[in-house]
Parts: sequence; C-alpha cells; structure tokens
Amino acid sequence: TVLHGETLEDPYFWLREKENPAVRAYLEAENEYADAATSHLSGLAGALYDEMLARIQEDDTSAPYLFRGYEHWVRTVKGQQYPIHHRRRLSTQGTPGPVETTLDGNALAAGRSFMSLGAHAMSDDGQLLAYSTDDTGFRQYTLRVKNLPTGVLWSRAFEKVVSVAWAGDSETLFFTEENHAK
Repeated sequence: TVLHGETLEDPYFWLREKENPAVRAYLEAENEYADAATSHLSGLAGALYDEMLARIQEDDTSAPYLFRGYEHWVRTVKGQQYPIHHRRRLSTQGTPGPVETTLDGNALAAGRSFMSLGAHAMSDDGQLLAYSTDDTGFRQYTLRVKNLPTGVLWSRAFEKVVSVAWAGDSETLFFTEENHAK
C-alpha cells in the first residue's frame, strides 16, 4: 500500500480476506497450536474464571441519569450476557411513568455466536434510538435506527459505522463510516 508517498508492507494483510479458505486454515492451525501450548493451564483457567464470576454481581442496575424528561438506566440479569437499556418518563410532578425497554442486548444476540454494542444515541425528542452492533467480531458495526414508540426499525441499515450523533432537530443523524480504500 502506498500512503502519502510511502510504501507500507504488511506481510499479514492477506488475513483480511475473510472468505479465503487459506485464511481460515491458518487461523484454525494457530488456534490448535495455542490450545496445545496452553492445555496444561486449563484447570487454572477454570478456577480463575469461577473465582472472577463469584466476585461479579450479575444482577445489577446502573445509577439512573436524566435525559430530556426521561430517567435512563442499564440493567444486567444473572444468566444473561448482555445489558438491557431502560427508561421511564418523569412527569412535571416527578412521578415516574411505566418502564420502557429501549434496547435489549440479549434479544439482539439471540441466535448469534457474538454480539457487541457500539453506538447508543437517543434523539433529543426521545423518539428515535440510533445504535450499532457487531455480530462478527471484526469491529465492523452496523447502524440501525429504532422508533421507540412503535418499536419499528428503519428499513435501511448502514454498514461499517464508527460514530453517531443526532442533530438538535431529532430528524438529522450524523455518522461516520470506515473507508478502506485500496
């Protein structure tokens, strides 16, 4: 690759070719080698995992924060791997409305072997939620927009999104995408 007049050489660039059978074979061989080289540590790894899990409060709720008339918080549930995002409207008298689930990471991950939540941005009017997910592990996030009152997703998704921000009009969404020009 030539960048700013400099030639850059990466002997591992070919590993980006995800559909190449040679890449898969190479990675599987690396995994087999790592498993064999660390097999004597499996008991210790299990003990460490159990100890760490015993020190984690699996049922947990974050401190709530206020945003545009809503109280927002995140909850984790024992036995589930991903956080659940909630909110409820606060009235002018300060009495809370019903709890709404804005995004459930466990539902997003259903049927997938991997899930990572990237962006999580609420529009100023509280009607739309822009969020991005990666279900491949390659840190290439897909942006979706959810209409919170109806639960309906926009029909269009945006690939390889890095960052997201709403304009103050709650109708304009700014985002950046990866550019892997060769």
